[in-house]
Amino acid sequence: MQSNKNGMRFRPTPIPLKAGQKPLRFSFQEIVGHESIRRVDNTPVEVIGCGVIGRRLALSLAQKGYPLALVDHDNIESHNLLAQGYSKQYLGLPKVMAIGHDLYESLPVGNQIIAIPKSFRETVTAKLPIDPKIVTCQTHDFASRMEVAYHFYLQAPVVFSGTSATANMGWVFVQQPGQACLRCAFPAVKISGQAPCGGMSGDIAEVVAGIASYAVDTLAFDHPDRRRTWNLFKIDLTGLAPQMHIRDRIQRNPDCELCGEFKESRPRATAFSVA
Repeated sequence: MQSNKNGMRFRPTPIPLKAGQKPLRFSFQEIVGHESIRRVDNTPVEVIGCGVIGRRLALSLAQKGYPLALVDHDNIESHNLLAQGYSKQYLGLPKVMAIGHDLYESLPVGNQIIAIPKSFRETVTAKLPIDPKIVTCQTHDFASRMEVAYHFYLQAPVVFSGTSATANMGWVFVQQPGQACLRCAFPAVKISGQAPCGGMSGDIAEVVAGIASYAVDTLAFDHPDRRRTWNLFKIDLTGLAPQMHIRDRIQRNPDCELCGEFKESRPRATAFSVA
């Protein structure tokens, strides 16, 4: 482990294998193949927001072997323990540090985990050299999601995800550079709106995190068993709103307030004003 003012780096020690033993990621490798595993190893993912979905998603991606940069400025409070799955020994510590420590102690593969206890905006202001190939964002307010969508619009694909406050509906949206953005997918949502975590939302969070993890795979490597025809996936666990259980291909809106101003020649975005 190495630490500095911007966070801490964790690199778990791989378990040594004896001759003839199956590789550590044998089950995953059997599905996607050796070349896909190599791509996973070389695809750093920035995980923005480590709450009820983010923690579960980070664990899933780490177990597959993705190098991770975890970004979240929140510390663990007592109400986070059950809903978000944190151990009580980490109470009061930054969420990203707790995940990093857990992975350092338990992960049998040696992918690097960087824990950054800062908000996304702080990482941009500080110009931290994260440089992800894929980003995931599961923050609790739409304003910060819009900032992430704007900043990475021409840089890297972003997998956004969230749940309803009632913890029975969820969604995943994949924003790819130059294509439909988060605002195209949710044009009516108030930018100032919050997305609070449901008190018992572990079940829907597990489902959403799994779909988001699958979406990251589809961006990292090309394999017939990791195909994706959608960029918006909505799911309703109650079955009472069948129109919510959809997989859709959202098209870019040329009049979109976020991506409508972008042109192919436009320089890198830095910030989206939500004032």
